[in-house]
Amino acid sequence: MPLSPRFALLLLALTLPVLFPGLFSRVMAQTPAPTPLLEVSSTLEADDATLDDGSFYDSHEFSGQANQIITLLLESDAFDAYLILEDDQGNRIATNDDISSTNTNAALVITLPATGRYRVIANAYQANAQGPYRLSIQPTPADQPNLLLSVAEVT
Repeated sequence: MPLSPRFALLLLALTLPVLFPGLFSRVMAQTPAPTPLLEVSSTLEADDATLDDGSFYDSHEFSGQANQIITLLLESDAFDAYLILEDDQGNRIATNDDISSTNTNAALVITLPATGRYRVIANAYQANAQGPYRLSIQPTPADQPNLLLSVAEVT
């Protein structure tokens, strides 16, 4: 039974680095990583602002372009991360609690609806949860989907 083209491509992408590790590392070294739109290492603390549920949050802004695909990743070893993306009018565009049932970091892969400023809220899912976190926002080429984040449930 023949393989579907999509499955064959995925199989090839997973096999090439194993079969040709030197070639793969040279190609990857020549492919520049996209410049992050935002990278932050910070801490949720008791004197931070709180949402209505009593959970602490930090707010960060970035600029984006209409139809730009971006990946947002909020990671913390100290608390269950919750991610909120808003437009410049304060309208919620998307949220995410957990990447999966075994990963309490939060992630979004989203196409921005308009050119402008956006606000991302780094939040703890539980009230009073505190601790360090890392937030990154990366442009994501349409031809390079992030397989780890493809399982993230977006609300």
